[in-house]
Amino acid sequence: MNELLVPRSDLLGKIKPFYNDLDLVKVLTGMRRTGKSTLFELIKEDISNSLHLKDNHFLSINFEDIRWRSLPLEEIHEKILHFAQQQTPSFVFLDEVQNVDRWEIMVNSLRQHAIASIFITGSNSKLLSGELATHLSGRYVSFEVFPFSFKEFVLCNKGNSDLSINEIFNTYLTVGGMPAWAHGFSKRPFEAWQQYLSDLFDTIFVKDIISRRQIRDVELFKKVLRYLFDQTGHPISIASLTRYLKSEGRAPSKETLANFIEAACEAFIFEKMNFETEEGKRMLAFNHKFYINDHGLRQALFLSNQINIDQILENIVAIELRRRGWKVSIGRIASAQKPSKELEVDFIARKNNQTLYVQVAYLLANKETEEREFGALLSIPDNFPKVVLSLDPILRPQKGIEHQDLRQWLLSEW
Repeated sequence: MNELLVPRSDLLGKIKPFYNDLDLVKVLTGMRRTGKSTLFELIKEDISNSLHLKDNHFLSINFEDIRWRSLPLEEIHEKILHFAQQQTPSFVFLDEVQNVDRWEIMVNSLRQHAIASIFITGSNSKLLSGELATHLSGRYVSFEVFPFSFKEFVLCNKGNSDLSINEIFNTYLTVGGMPAWAHGFSKRPFEAWQQYLSDLFDTIFVKDIISRRQIRDVELFKKVLRYLFDQTGHPISIASLTRYLKSEGRAPSKETLANFIEAACEAFIFEKMNFETEEGKRMLAFNHKFYINDHGLRQALFLSNQINIDQILENIVAIELRRRGWKVSIGRIASAQKPSKELEVDFIARKNNQTLYVQVAYLLANKETEEREFGALLSIPDNFPKVVLSLDPILRPQKGIEHQDLRQWLLSEW
């Protein structure tokens, strides 16, 4: 393995059962520059090693290469088909496939020939909800590729840094986990990182949102994004966003704001999480929280992650839960001591008939904070696991509720 490639074993473990499936298209989605193309290399290496295959069993096409994008769809289709007919088994990797018009028709046709295992990537969630779903209903399996987790961030600098885990975490807290920056972070100036992420944001902003959505009021859209970045981990509604923009001298329609938020989530800048109540797990539609897929983008836009450490720690845990395959919502429950008082549970995570309740805090610095974090979990009547995550040097579990070091939780096995 190339020494610069982080194994990403957790993610590969999810994809591996589908390597040889000719009927299911493997779809890797996620924000730009999160390592989808590199993951292709890891998958090819894993397949090659396990089946003892040479390179001629693999075909990789990057549709950001104009030489491929300029070809007629039928010609691309025939080239791929010709390759697959020459080798058994054969594996086809199509990178940033959304750059080709009518790509979904081509992919479905190739799948129906059932002579190659097909993998595709894309940087827009519409890949699944619209274009692909129409032509491949029930014939694909998707995996979202996130920026590096803290565990991966540590791993890719193993042996290259004399920093302690706590020092590395403080860096991760600021710069985030974009793979291109994570390697050798301690040897690069802070300004270079800020320039890289700022340029990356501009690329996502222009290529994946402005152009695709044909947004005309760019300045208004920038204000909406900045508000979402600033308010990460805080409840946001169209009404609260409207009030903020009104104070900025703007009065857009609710439909415009809803479309802007949807566009940002489609490009995987944010993960939207709903609130739910205790009664019948009813979802509340009027409020959401938005978490940044890479919290380093927030710092690159000159919003301090260290000053707003409570928000960023919550953001890191939210994305880590999603990375680990949990479906996540925000809980609102009645207090066990005062039923009329509503308490918030930071995260209710569900997966395979399991439920996990999580509270996140910087430090349990006083009795009031401790009661707030543990009190919400103590008010939940079921017996599913409950945990408080913080950076406290001394851990104080209560009445069956775990208290874990947030950094060690991030480093733990799934």
